[in-house]
Amino acid sequence: AHAQTSWGLTFTRFFIAWTRVMADGTPATTNQAGIDYYNKLIDALIAAGITPVVTLYHRDSPQALEDQGGWQNDSVIDWYEAYVRLCFEQYGDRVKYWITFNEPWVVSWLGYGNGMDAPGISDPGHAPYVVAHNIIRSHSRAYHLYRDNFYSKYSGKVGITLDIDWKEPLTDSSEDAAAADRALQFKLGWFANAIFAGSGDYPEVIRQLVDEKSRKQGLAKSRLPRFTEAEKNLNKGAYDFLALNHLHQQKTWGPRQTKPFGP
Repeated sequence: AHAQTSWGLTFTRFFIAWTRVMADGTPATTNQAGIDYYNKLIDALIAAGITPVVTLYHRDSPQALEDQGGWQNDSVIDWYEAYVRLCFEQYGDRVKYWITFNEPWVVSWLGYGNGMDAPGISDPGHAPYVVAHNIIRSHSRAYHLYRDNFYSKYSGKVGITLDIDWKEPLTDSSEDAAAADRALQFKLGWFANAIFAGSGDYPEVIRQLVDEKSRKQGLAKSRLPRFTEAEKNLNKGAYDFLALNHLHQQKTWGPRQTKPFGP
């Protein structure tokens, strides 16, 4: 992101490219030139009186990690934690606002569901649920990493950016109202509920519908993964703020319409 003081900006948001600071996504390939690049950017912003707001992940997985399954591989939680630890260590003295993920719905569904975005995987019935599960767990791990190891020194804030386009019922019927609510739950609630709602878990409507459809498909277990009790406790309240991206789209929702994502 580029900022000019003539715009009257007091803050700007930019993202760190994981591969720029770790070429293969692990500490083994830490790149000092990449680290220095962001140091210069952060220092320049602060010198101009602009507060940096840093997004840690914006749809740019290292290819070396994607070759091992990327966000479908549970090891990604450890890989991501090592990456954000480096960022907190290098920039935490000046960066006070951290966003763990930008639009994880887009990453999960467009990246691994319909394949419209990188990495271009089309596996709508399975992969998005696994990816979302690992993103939520990675977010919570990063949040507690900062609170336990960096907050006392830097007093920064850690949150997540979710995207939502509001849904309105097609008519005043209870069926259409339920359809609109399901659409909201399968987008915003899918990620927000575990972190912000106090349960540490997915919305009940998602659990119910995906579990039921998985049984009808003859699967041994639900396509929607389950958090352990320890993970639920980590998820609950794992935020200092919520950031929302909202793109206006005029749509109506009824029970006979096709949702962009569902059970």
